[in-house]
Parts: sequence; C-alpha cells; structure tokens
Amino acid sequence: MYELARRGVPVQVPPRTVEIDSIDLVAWEAPCLTLDVTCSPGTYIRSLAHDLGQRLAVGGHLESLERLASGSWRLLDACTLDDLREAIDEGDWTHLLHPIDAALQDFERVDLSLDLARRVSQGQAVPLGHAPKTPLARAYAPDNSLVAILQPSCEPELWQPRKVFTKPQPSEISYAGDR
Repeated sequence: MYELARRGVPVQVPPRTVEIDSIDLVAWEAPCLTLDVTCSPGTYIRSLAHDLGQRLAVGGHLESLERLASGSWRLLDACTLDDLREAIDEGDWTHLLHPIDAALQDFERVDLSLDLARRVSQGQAVPLGHAPKTPLARAYAPDNSLVAILQPSCEPELWQPRKVFTKPQPSEISYAGDR
C-alpha cells in the first residue's frame, strides 16, 4: 500500500486492530516530540503519528523511525557492522551468530525418531502422534539438530515439511570478503 501511496495513487486502508501496550514521551522540543511505543506486530507507526496529529488538531508525521525491538530481538543486543567485519577478519565470528532456531521459539518443538527425521529431511509428511498447538512446528532429530519447520498436511494426522534444513559443511560457509 505504501508503494501506491508514494506514487500518488489514493489508497483506502482497511482498519486493523492493533494493541498499543505503551506510549512514553521521551523528548519534547516544539514542534517535535519523541515517543517510545511498545505495540503489537503489524502496527503502522506512521498511521499512529497521523492519528495523534489529527486528535491534537496539529497534524502529525514521522521525521524518523527506529525499531528498538521485534519480539525477543533487541537492538541493544545487536552487534555493529564494524564489530562483525572485525570478527570476520579475525576469523572469530561464529560466536556472534544465534542458533538457527532462535527465531522459531514461538513454534512448538517436536522431537522426531531417527526414521521420522530422515523421512522429513527427504520431504515426506509424517505422523507426529499428537497435533502441535501452533500452526507450524520445529522438528528436531535425535541429535538435537533442527531438521525442518513442519505444517499440517492435507492428509489428516500428518505433518509435512515446509522448510527443510541441512547441516552445512565447513567448506560451504563463506563470506563475500573471502573471495
């Protein structure tokens, strides 16, 4: 929608329910104010600024926007690009990486037998014995390695791979600066 709006095409945005947990005034230097907003995913902060300006009868827009957190990921915990480049140059960068499943913690964990893990890694749907309570599930092999993200199959009682993960070999890991 923002691409249409930037081209001057009128856009009717359907209302959406969002949750605003908090709005804190960080700074005020007329006519600008800085807010810290904690909100649900999908909240359009530009619309919030516009709506606040309308309610205050002064108009409102964003001068800048900085995302400080998204879910459990926080900007304060991030490393800088300079730190990353330095760590890569020193050959000591792997400690800066999160485990591959760190972003999947909202999905239920499913532990597979070796046979089921093999079948899933080959793209086959498998029975899990119980239906996970989340729409997607993260599936692990007996060695605790992440095998796949699973989703319900069209066949009852079966879950199929949506994304299969393979273990990279050390020779497959590179970075553009290595060339």
